[in-house]
Amino acid sequence: MSPENLHLTQMNFPQRLTLIIFAFFLLLTTACTSENSHTPTTPSTLPNPTSTASPTVTPTPVQPTIILLAPEDPYLFSTDNLLSTLESIVSPRGWMLERHHSLGSGVLGPHVELVVVISPYPELENLARSFPDVQFVAINFSDLDEMSNLSVIGPQGEPVDQLAFLAGYIAALVTDDWRVGVISEASQTINNIVQMGFSNGVIFYCGLCRPIRPPYLSYPIYFLLPEGATESEWLSAADWMLSNGVRTVFIFSPDINLAALSMLKDSGISIIGVIDPPEDGSDTWLLTIRTSPETILEDQWDQLLAGTGGLSVPMLFVLDHVNEEILTPGKQLFLVDVMHDLVHGFIDTGVIPIAP
Repeated sequence: MSPENLHLTQMNFPQRLTLIIFAFFLLLTTACTSENSHTPTTPSTLPNPTSTASPTVTPTPVQPTIILLAPEDPYLFSTDNLLSTLESIVSPRGWMLERHHSLGSGVLGPHVELVVVISPYPELENLARSFPDVQFVAINFSDLDEMSNLSVIGPQGEPVDQLAFLAGYIAALVTDDWRVGVISEASQTINNIVQMGFSNGVIFYCGLCRPIRPPYLSYPIYFLLPEGATESEWLSAADWMLSNGVRTVFIFSPDINLAALSMLKDSGISIIGVIDPPEDGSDTWLLTIRTSPETILEDQWDQLLAGTGGLSVPMLFVLDHVNEEILTPGKQLFLVDVMHDLVHGFIDTGVIPIAP
């Protein structure tokens, strides 16, 4: 037995218990120290949670809109030409074009940029006052109140007197011995204005207009028809022109009777009209005289959309379907100054304009 074992054997029980407790305590302390000596592990960093924005509803953009308000179809100018011009302006911008005969509630919303109104429309001034942010363009309205959002093309009203004056001037310009006449189908008031305007246009060109060979009649010759005239009445008018030696006739009507037109055409009479020539009457059609609000509108468009309203521009005239064998290019150039002076008031027709 080794001395160490001998020594342990000779220990009494309390001594052994004390030694065992001390050894167990030493072992426990060593284990804790070893555990605490480990290199601490750096915890992984997790990203902070971020809040996700709620989806927003994007409103569908409203297309800007131009409105043509035409209660009636005029015959002193072409509504189709006006629509075509407006379409050519709005299409490149991706805008909308609408045509209305009247305006119901809710039509003039914030998307409406401009409204073109053809006479007559009695509510126009009230409409312009109620919508100061919308630009309005009035065609052939007279005596309107001045407003910053209301422009007028043709502030003298429907220029029947000027159109008839121009027709008379052209008829006298191209006709031998000034043997010219008028067939007008309209109300009595308009018929009288057509008669006087045409007569003054003829006189403006040729003075007394006395023919140098028979028949020695006083020209112009007139035949005034009521609105909605019958074919019999139209044929009587054509016969009256023929029996009085007329060589050029101005027909003021939105709907020419084809039988009467055929009578005039077969006799070689030149026709001045305010509408497109019918196919059956185009052989002797001299020209069509129209007003041209679309030309003015196109020229002023940028200014109007910029919010600069309150314009007042005289109506222009255009000559369509011109027979240049009769109204030659030289004579057309001669007319340029006359047309300019007429629309700008330097030539007076001698007729009181029509109120809308």
